[in-house]
Amino acid sequence: RTSNRFSVVVGLTILVQCFHFLEELRSHFAIRFPEIFGLQPFAENAFVWFNVMWLVIWVIALFAVRAGRAIAVCPLWFLGLGMVLNLLAHPMLALRTGGYFPGLLTAPLVGVLGILTIGELVRVTAPETVV
Repeated sequence: RTSNRFSVVVGLTILVQCFHFLEELRSHFAIRFPEIFGLQPFAENAFVWFNVMWLVIWVIALFAVRAGRAIAVCPLWFLGLGMVLNLLAHPMLALRTGGYFPGLLTAPLVGVLGILTIGELVRVTAPETVV
């Protein structure tokens, strides 16, 4: 029961997450985030592979859901919830560090799209009711 709206919202969320990832990469999120917790920086190549892997999984899941494979909504729920977490976490991290924190600029947009993605997932996974 997916629609073009579902594909547009989820596809746009994935696309904007690409920009969010690039902002985090260029502004050294892999160094700054672990620093807050007194941890060693993430290896940049591991950070890149982790993010690219999820982007690929989400694109495949989008096509799979469109093809009728309901189980593929699972990674898309992670996408929606993760983007809402970005909406909350990046401003809090910026407040904690007293200034810009990597990913802050794109976090509001991915967060709003995450909310829209969750709305679409609720719509396409809701049981059909007969009136």
